[in-house]
Amino acid sequence: MTTTTQPELTSSLTMRATPDRVWAALTDADAVRAWFAEHAEIDTRVGGAWRFWGRYSLGVPSRDAADQTIVAVEPEKLLAFTWTWAGVPTRVEITLEPDEWKEFTMGSAPALRPNAPGCKVTVRQTFEGTLPYPRPESLADDHWRLSIANLFAHLDGAEVSLVDHADPSPEVRTSIFVEAPPSTVFRTLTEPELLNQWIGMNARVDPRVGGGFDLGWMGCGEEGKTLPDLGMSPMKILELEQDRRLAISWPDWRGDERVPMQKVTWDLTPEGSGTRVELRHTGFVRAVDRSDFFQGWTGFLETMASVAKNA
Repeated sequence: MTTTTQPELTSSLTMRATPDRVWAALTDADAVRAWFAEHAEIDTRVGGAWRFWGRYSLGVPSRDAADQTIVAVEPEKLLAFTWTWAGVPTRVEITLEPDEWKEFTMGSAPALRPNAPGCKVTVRQTFEGTLPYPRPESLADDHWRLSIANLFAHLDGAEVSLVDHADPSPEVRTSIFVEAPPSTVFRTLTEPELLNQWIGMNARVDPRVGGGFDLGWMGCGEEGKTLPDLGMSPMKILELEQDRRLAISWPDWRGDERVPMQKVTWDLTPEGSGTRVELRHTGFVRAVDRSDFFQGWTGFLETMASVAKNA
């Protein structure tokens, strides 16, 4: 097993909520149990506990393993605590800053919601040793991407997707009803001009099993940054059933060749006046590798449903 020194990790996301609401979600044990952990105990003072454990907590299966202790508190601004992670002492700082929440869309996808007052949440975790995990940098990053995305969903009244770290076959599964027939939804999934309205950037599709499925994401990073060469071009169509199913290969989004290819499947079923679309993203090596895919796919499906309805 490879060990790697991981001195610091930073992750941030702007919530569609004011700092006081975010602070309440961080410091109320019931709220923390809703978006972060199976069990939680909180005593919001220096020396008090911000303790969590259970099946949704990475490396903390029981209360005996939960040693998290608060080391700094500034209401509605900063919460910092220590956390021993696989024998490595770490410090986690969660900072809150007023910000404007902005809807992010891909390609020509329409914004579904207006901008709103928000709060930028930044998590900074520092490590005092080496983490005994394969790919430790991505593991830590995915853990906080998942956690912050769940905090956003909790504050937004949306579905939270907690991950059981003992699950031997982790997957992302979500569904949506689309007010359009299966034939139209299928076109929305396979025709480049429609893909570009909800997920693609100059998409290209060879509509056959074994054909290429390129969303054209390279060079389209936010804030002028180019996305790394993520290996999105090698995506291939694995299954294709007209108006019923589309399955594609899905490479590691970081371009890490050590990570096995994953699979994304859309199943279309007639339902009432429209179509039930079920999405499954499978092939994750470990539960935390699910990262924030659930929220990402949920958001994409919402926009896809709008595009299909008007196609």
